[in-house]
Amino acid sequence: MVTPRGRGATPVRPGLVTKGVLLGQIPLATGELVTEAAINDLHSSYKELIKRENALRPKARRLRGMTAQSFKTLFKFAQLLNLVELVREEPALFPPPGGPLYSIRKPDGVHVVVSTRRVFKLTAVGKEDERSWSNLCRAWREGWSAPEKIEYAPPYVPPPKPPVVPPVEVPEVFVPYKWMPTPSTARFKTLLAHLETMGAIGAAEPEIAAEIDRLSMLVSDWVMEIGDALDDARAINNVRAIRRLEPQFKSITALTEALMDGDLRRAIASLRKLVG
Repeated sequence: MVTPRGRGATPVRPGLVTKGVLLGQIPLATGELVTEAAINDLHSSYKELIKRENALRPKARRLRGMTAQSFKTLFKFAQLLNLVELVREEPALFPPPGGPLYSIRKPDGVHVVVSTRRVFKLTAVGKEDERSWSNLCRAWREGWSAPEKIEYAPPYVPPPKPPVVPPVEVPEVFVPYKWMPTPSTARFKTLLAHLETMGAIGAAEPEIAAEIDRLSMLVSDWVMEIGDALDDARAINNVRAIRRLEPQFKSITALTEALMDGDLRRAIASLRKLVG
């Protein structure tokens, strides 16, 4: 029996939204029903559902949706679990279509290339499975078999309106990590010091739990950036860069999984292994 945790316990679950869109049950942000879609299209549908849900919630209880890069990271687990398959690649166009969209690559100098969209659909396993879609990261890490059904889905109860209470001034005792989007050894070390401070305070404290959830989404951006750099290095057989980036990619991926699972001790261990 699956007990959803973290983002998996929210009413708008990214894995289930992805499956619903590719089943033709949940529309794209444009209102169109499809059975094939690119990751950006799926993320737009997810953001639209988050927006609608938050319109019904008080400000203090609004959901914080995943970034595009974090959603892309989560989608990779669906690929690894054979829940989705690539249908085709097609040129990316400016919305509305007005010519190709270009991007810059820097594997060896600056190169301008035509951006592409990778379009996916559900596999036969992805259509039948329910359990893995409920927690893609955990399903991949623990090797869940598929397809499997969920024995029950807990009913969603709208949150009650919070009572009106006078604001209470609370002195600031914990400073959230100042996020820098570009990964580097120096930033790995400062994040490690921050995580160790969080561990000393205790993961059960509300502000620490909220920080773990926030960092789980931010660090996944490092996974994507390091992964792209590693792909570029492999494409030109840059051995030196490959040797540097492969352990970074492995450790930062493990860090992201630990944070998504709320396991601060494992997150610290993953980052310590990287910075030595």
